[in-house]
Amino acid sequence: MDIDLSGEKLKSLHISSLDEEEDDEEAQNDDVEDEVSDEDDEEEDRVPMTLGFVEKPKNPWTLLRQYFPSKAGGTRTLFVFMCPSMTCLLRDQHEQWRRHPETPSRSVKVFRCQLPRVNSFYSSEAPAEDGTEQPLAAGAKLCNWCGTWKGDKICSSCRRARYCSGKHQTAHWRSGNSSHKVFCRQMDTSGKESESAASHTLWPEYEIANEDEGELDEEMTNDDGSASSLISRSRTDGYFGKLQTYFKGNGENRSWASFQERISLAPDQVLR
Repeated sequence: MDIDLSGEKLKSLHISSLDEEEDDEEAQNDDVEDEVSDEDDEEEDRVPMTLGFVEKPKNPWTLLRQYFPSKAGGTRTLFVFMCPSMTCLLRDQHEQWRRHPETPSRSVKVFRCQLPRVNSFYSSEAPAEDGTEQPLAAGAKLCNWCGTWKGDKICSSCRRARYCSGKHQTAHWRSGNSSHKVFCRQMDTSGKESESAASHTLWPEYEIANEDEGELDEEMTNDDGSASSLISRSRTDGYFGKLQTYFKGNGENRSWASFQERISLAPDQVLR
């Protein structure tokens, strides 16, 4: 009887090779790595995030430069200069490998007008948020066409319109209904000078309002009680579920699909 039992045990015994054991260990390690990566993704999802949305300002004066506003549109505050040729960008890439970080080589330059706290134009203390405080001195007269550069050239007829270059003066003179050719004599008689730039290349100014993403999640949770929101939410979940399945084999694409799902909760965001 004991011999029969021992024989059955021997038949059921499986002796694995070293290669099989290594494969099993690698499979276990892969499972652990997948669990860790999933935990990391969940941890990233829990990171608090601030979102920016554009909206019309309640008071236009809040977008004046002395208040250092968070805004979009209008006269730019960052000036980017770059070579349009990919040759320069590729040369930058090779030079970065050779040079130390202290002496980088770049064909892309970004400049910003940034005054020190103590200066001749603005108070060193933060201005009152009621629009009563103005700069200590008037700012530079800007070009009537672009509203960006210093208008050091004056129209010889009305002596009021200012331009940064002869090219912009010509563009303003030939700009149709808003041309300086139409308003030149009117400015001469009225003595009033338009403060806004005539060029339509300037975008309208909007305030960028910040909001915590967690607050939006709470609003979405509260809105889930309605039938319409449940239907739209189920459609969204189904769509991004398909994306996740499609990109399952590629880590970068899977992250992209997850990011798309995340920003779909607030599609109007312009900053994140």
